[in-house]
Amino acid sequence: MKSLGRYLVSLFLSVVMVFVSIAAIAALVLTVNVTSSKLCKMSDDSNLPEVVIGEIGKYYKNKYNTTGIPAEVYTSAITKEDISAEIERNIVSGFYSMEKESSESSQFSLPELENSISDFFDNYAAENGFSDTEKLEARKQSEIKSAYKVISNQCDVFRFNSLKEHGVLGKLSKVYPYRRVGVVSLLCASLLIMVIFLAVNHKEKPAMLYWTGISEIIAGIFTAVPAAVFLSSGKLSAFTIKQPQIFTAYTSEIHAIAMAFLAAGLAVLVVGIAFIILYKIFSTRDESVAPTKPLPIN
Repeated sequence: MKSLGRYLVSLFLSVVMVFVSIAAIAALVLTVNVTSSKLCKMSDDSNLPEVVIGEIGKYYKNKYNTTGIPAEVYTSAITKEDISAEIERNIVSGFYSMEKESSESSQFSLPELENSISDFFDNYAAENGFSDTEKLEARKQSEIKSAYKVISNQCDVFRFNSLKEHGVLGKLSKVYPYRRVGVVSLLCASLLIMVIFLAVNHKEKPAMLYWTGISEIIAGIFTAVPAAVFLSSGKLSAFTIKQPQIFTAYTSEIHAIAMAFLAAGLAVLVVGIAFIILYKIFSTRDESVAPTKPLPIN
């Protein structure tokens, strides 16, 4: 009866450990991969600044018939470095909002763009004999302010401003600052279960290796297989996001996270197999030691 009791307790703990391990994997993967530094690096690796510059050019070409301002007035005055810096500023500001539950106040500055817009209006005024300097200056400042807004919006590749307006970042700020605490807590819970395994099977200590190994193998499979299926399904290319920089940003990050889940799942699977191998090694030293099983029926 004692053997049957140990088996049932060990089986229950094994099921709990599977879920705890999966939760720990998910928390660790997201904590490591969803950071401002990771997203900024991904932005450069995916050539998002070039994509954004192209979209800014398209936007102002489409507006030319309305404003009469050539797209080159804007595109010739901004560089890849300017756009990269603004993309990073938006990303850092978004994470700051989740971390501190407030906004970062820094703004970007493009003196060359301001000069280009001012020169265009000055030349236009000179060519057309427009002498109302007050109206001209007001028009300049209005267009400069609009240009900053358009460029910043195009550079917000993860749409942090929209997420903030819809209250998503506010909700995430309740959880995000405690992500590391969650990872440590889940890892400690796994270690605690291993200790309980050892206590329950104190008369056959290698059984702890067996139950832990089985749990980790199952957790690894449940993590790696869905990630592999998702990556091979081609579902990322089916996303319907019209703006190419946003499409590239989100699909690249989702792909990176899926790859991380696959790698983590395989790593846990290997750890589980290693535990089973260790169990075999230690149990063969004492033939009387075997994983806890129900009592045979005589």
